[in-house]
Amino acid sequence: MTQTTENLESLTDQQLRQRRIQIYRNKVKHIRVLPRINGKQLTPALFVNRKSNFKKFVELYFSKIENKNNHSLESENYGLSTRLRPNSDGYKAFVRFSETDYGSSVIKEMLVNQKKYSGFMIREAFGNSAIAEYKNILLPKKFPFHPLFISSKQKIYDLAIIYHEFAHTMVFNSTKSINKKITIYDERIAVMKFENPVRIRKGYEPRYTYTHNKTKETINIITGKKLPGVWLVNKYDPTILVVPAHKDALK
Repeated sequence: MTQTTENLESLTDQQLRQRRIQIYRNKVKHIRVLPRINGKQLTPALFVNRKSNFKKFVELYFSKIENKNNHSLESENYGLSTRLRPNSDGYKAFVRFSETDYGSSVIKEMLVNQKKYSGFMIREAFGNSAIAEYKNILLPKKFPFHPLFISSKQKIYDLAIIYHEFAHTMVFNSTKSINKKITIYDERIAVMKFENPVRIRKGYEPRYTYTHNKTKETINIITGKKLPGVWLVNKYDPTILVVPAHKDALK
């Protein structure tokens, strides 16, 4: 039975949250947290191996290039990425990522197939955002830089972001993607297949929109509908995009 607007307005915040999550689950096909590569289901590393695997992973895939003073305008290294230092939030988040079943499965895959992932590098970003390319992931020193997404104001879960960034890399893409520009449709897939399963498992609401700050456009994760500018979802129904000033916008 369809609920009336009056009935919906009587729901508590928690009830509305559960309603949104249920709509998401009904509309989006269930996706397992553990990924598949070339039809093969990745499996988690044994608990006893996860710490040692991470040490090997750091040795192989964490950049050792130290661009000191890269935030000083007077430095020749200004604006360059640098080594992701152990005291940074990005590094610490990666440690926790490596201890999860999904994170350890990716790390194990990259240790077993080192030749395949030759040239892959993880670095500290100069800016404030996590960035991924075919052979790179860059995490900011302060990570996440904001506790909430700038546009949607939904809470950020740092490990889900790392998983999201891996979705754009050579780990989950063929060589045909080496020079392919990442589109907002690619971002939707990364949210739907990687980020949201991790968010839901951890007790976060799924992410309902992705706003591309450079192209200034927003896509609805559930429906795939794209619109120019910044849009939010209706707090009663996350399949509906509304302007941020709308009285029923989820904020």
